[in-house]
Amino acid sequence: MGERKKVLVVDDVAISLSVTEQALREHYEVITVNSGDRALRYMKKDRPDLILLDIRMDQMDGIETLKAIRKLPNGANIPVIMLTAQSDRATVIETAKLGIYDYMLKPFAPQELLSRVRGVLEPDKEAAAALVAAAAADLPPTSMAPAKTAPAAGD
Repeated sequence: MGERKKVLVVDDVAISLSVTEQALREHYEVITVNSGDRALRYMKKDRPDLILLDIRMDQMDGIETLKAIRKLPNGANIPVIMLTAQSDRATVIETAKLGIYDYMLKPFAPQELLSRVRGVLEPDKEAAAALVAAAAADLPPTSMAPAKTAPAAGD
């Protein structure tokens, strides 16, 4: 078996770090840090395969942290999923401009988080899982479902 993929989780709330780690640790190597500064220090010595980043943090918020990560030689192309309670449009747009992969609102279901992480780190497995789930439910997969057409006039 190959090396486990690394997920860096950045959040200043201990319970959020714990819940996120519990949701992912069976499948990935999870590194938790409680500040943007610590995330940057980690990034200077290693490169995660994915970053889960909270926006609202003391000292350096998630947007500032993401801007600094993007300036690092090993940080320009790392996929980032924002995990946050902030849902205002301006924040979503600002993080999108910084090249995030996804935006997930707290509180989240652990299975949903795992599914989104797999979608980034194991896209082929995630697509296969969707096909299996659709087959088990005896439904066509959403990407293969035929388009519905309106009946013609007079029908």
